[in-house]
Amino acid sequence: MGAVLHQVLTRFDPQMDPWKRPALRSVYPQVPEYVANAIDHALALNPANRTPSAAEFLKELFGQDARPSIDLRRLPAQ
Repeated sequence: MGAVLHQVLTRFDPQMDPWKRPALRSVYPQVPEYVANAIDHALALNPANRTPSAAEFLKELFGQDARPSIDLRRLPAQ
């Protein structure tokens, strides 16, 4: 999710050269610092340092009370 958001906001695919990806706020300064920090955390070069789950990523983006709006357990079985 971090890579997708970074690419949408900067038009740079961080997978192409992760060491040269531009800082999000240098390209799009209107992005709040906490959003840029959440995306940077998700894109950490060392996988052990990345956001551990989508739920944690949502909390970093939207605060500790953030909850997914779709409960996959309630979707009909296919």
